[in-house]
Amino acid sequence: MDLYHLHPESKFLNGDCLDRGTTPRRHVQVTGVRHIGKEANRWEEQHFLGLDEDAQPDYGLAPEDMEVKLIMLRATALTFGMRALARQAGMSPKVVKRALQTVAFASPPLIERLVRAAVELEKRGG
Repeated sequence: MDLYHLHPESKFLNGDCLDRGTTPRRHVQVTGVRHIGKEANRWEEQHFLGLDEDAQPDYGLAPEDMEVKLIMLRATALTFGMRALARQAGMSPKVVKRALQTVAFASPPLIERLVRAAVELEKRGG
């Protein structure tokens, strides 16, 4: 039995299988590019032999995207304050300050957490 028609539509709000009414579009804000590779992840092999977590390499963000995110985060910290950004991200101001000053300290997961906090701050207006 084919249940494809019951899967939720992720491109729209109100797009689950039992939802009714209009389905407004979701607005997506691209914050960077993450490099992936189907062949490098050995997907076909994993399909037959089972999932292998070690075969899922993370190539990370493009360097130019990391720099763009850091510039945006520095602007947010200037606008709303380092403490407000740290509070929204659930981090200490010391860690946030070090991440925004030292690119080597700014790991992709840390930057993503700060970007989510910055977007929330901008949505709320502080």
